[in-house]
Amino acid sequence: MTQKQIAMIKELEANIKAIAGNAAADTIMNGIKELKPSSNKTKMAKWVKGAIERLDTVVPEKQRVEIMTVCGQNCAKHNHRAIETIKKRRAKFPSIDAFLDAEEKTPMAGTKLWRDKDGAVQAYCPKEFSHPMRCYCCLVNGLPMNETISSTYCQCSRALVQQMWQAALNQPVTVTLLKSALSGDTECHFRICFV
Repeated sequence: MTQKQIAMIKELEANIKAIAGNAAADTIMNGIKELKPSSNKTKMAKWVKGAIERLDTVVPEKQRVEIMTVCGQNCAKHNHRAIETIKKRRAKFPSIDAFLDAEEKTPMAGTKLWRDKDGAVQAYCPKEFSHPMRCYCCLVNGLPMNETISSTYCQCSRALVQQMWQAALNQPVTVTLLKSALSGDTECHFRICFV
């Protein structure tokens, strides 16, 4: 495990404690001491999968979404390069429509975008990325191909996508998770509504 991954797990634990309480955090974080700095990414991903299963069991859905949303917002702060990249891409175009046209024609590596009457759908295609992987998240990209994880985990990505698009467009957006590669789909799809 890297220092970044250790910090992300500590943030998850802090968010659980803040939103669902210490008892829930103790249950969800069970087995964390078995992860060592030398643990490989498969062992870490399987522990995260188990933690999310425990989260789904002991915490009501509204709080689960809130916990993972805060994780995604924190991730956006740490992924400032990705946010700066999309903001720079947007700045090259005179209007949001021109930017969205360009994103549809030449999306960022490992992504696709298409618009419809309800807004747009952003697809993340981790298997098609320059370095094919299971998921872009370093906590779970070691999950074996034959295993899935609850879509609760992907509420973190939903929040990250929302932060990215709000930064790019400089306006509020709402984002909904439609599909998750970690939960068994071939791609992740996020509905983006420009509010």
